[in-house]
Amino acid sequence: MAGSAVVYAIDGPTTVERVCAEIRGDVHAGRLLPGQVLRLRDIADSRRVRLSSFSQLLVGLERDGLLLRRGDVAIVAPLDADELTSVFKLRRMVESSLLSRACELISDRELDRLDAVIPASVGRDSDATFGAAMRELNLSLLRPAASNMDQRVIRHIHQATRRYHCLGIESLRLTERAGGPQGPGLLNHLDRCHQLVGLIRAHNLPAVRSLVRTMVDDSEVLARRSFDLDHDQILPTRVIGA
Repeated sequence: MAGSAVVYAIDGPTTVERVCAEIRGDVHAGRLLPGQVLRLRDIADSRRVRLSSFSQLLVGLERDGLLLRRGDVAIVAPLDADELTSVFKLRRMVESSLLSRACELISDRELDRLDAVIPASVGRDSDATFGAAMRELNLSLLRPAASNMDQRVIRHIHQATRRYHCLGIESLRLTERAGGPQGPGLLNHLDRCHQLVGLIRAHNLPAVRSLVRTMVDDSEVLARRSFDLDHDQILPTRVIGA
């Protein structure tokens, strides 16, 4: 009809996408734990979005292995040891193929920036401080030698290991409080990040390769600590949206 205006629903895509992004972020950051139940209808009602639109966009989280759907209920997916093994195998392959060239190409100015990015402590929100800084450092060190496809793979690796690291850090903190064995410390890892930047600046490639292998091994050890965590012990509520 001439002169008619396009009318958009109040719960348009932006609103629904925001809700789904929040759920994705909460799973990645370990705020939603494996086995937690999300009542989708209640969440949709409380956030004033259509359940049908909400459900369609949650398919992406299912595809990425973060949620399991059971009708109007979604369950945060369990951790997968085989998945973690595969992701770290891929990480080692990608980093070994890019590391030498990246060390040749990266500028001193960028190394100065990255040295400043490394936090002094892990912080209460480990994903927003320690995790974000480690992802930025890893991608930025490899970026000079990485194609667009390489960078997408690196980001995928980061997202695939993100919740394992967050839950691993929580497991480490609980062990520290209980006085148990801690394994590789997070502050030690931060010191190694500064050391790595210095070795790259000095063009000491054999030492860079050796340190990167150690850091990746420690990263995998931390991620595997996520399997030691008693989720029921730290779960504030098992059902979200009830």
